[in-house]
Amino acid sequence: MSAGCGITPMYSMSRYLTDSQMDADIAFVHSARSEADIIFKSSLATMAQRHSRFKLRYMLESITTETLWHGDEVLHDIGRLSAKSLLDLVPDFAERTVFLCGPEPYMQAVKRLLGELNFDMAQLHHESFATAVKEAQHRVKQAEIQAIEPANSSSSFMLSIGDRKRALTPEQSLLEGIEAEGLPIIAACRSGVCGACKCQVLEGETESSSTMTLTPAEIEAGFVLACSTKLKSDITLSL
Repeated sequence: MSAGCGITPMYSMSRYLTDSQMDADIAFVHSARSEADIIFKSSLATMAQRHSRFKLRYMLESITTETLWHGDEVLHDIGRLSAKSLLDLVPDFAERTVFLCGPEPYMQAVKRLLGELNFDMAQLHHESFATAVKEAQHRVKQAEIQAIEPANSSSSFMLSIGDRKRALTPEQSLLEGIEAEGLPIIAACRSGVCGACKCQVLEGETESSSTMTLTPAEIEAGFVLACSTKLKSDITLSL
């Protein structure tokens, strides 16, 4: 279940599961203002067409087009998520494990709704964007503080991205260096699960604690998850 940019880790996890597991049973419920605000709409529609057990559901505040904007295998409802709409969209939700991500008010509302429906909250897992943003800001600040010291340290390595260069210690992640340089990267889960921060190591040696959403071919080509990867030498990176 997701809303807004919270769709990013849900999309990545669903893509990984449908690519790596036969008959992955997923009910994907996303809330948005309108069909025009749905991120990954085309890719999600393709997944729903290819995988019969990937059930794509939308909860929209309004519809802004008179033409059909999804296939027969996709369901949608109008309004805000409620007990009735959740039961209509996913009748067996009580038997499932729920992964939740989105703006804090949305997540609080969903938690209240699930509680009212006597859902087993031990089966609920959520990612707080507010917490992730605060952690990102803290890591950027720490990286800026340490920027001068690593540059003069024999235990630091150089991260090169295009014409940008930044010295990182072996304890710092690629993501910390990328964010400290102010370069664009999506880092939704920050724990090596969603796959949003995938990037490619062109030269150099790294060490990764997670390759969860990467295929063997991607790993062979040098792709890593920035949040879960540290430098073991000077490296050149492509975002």
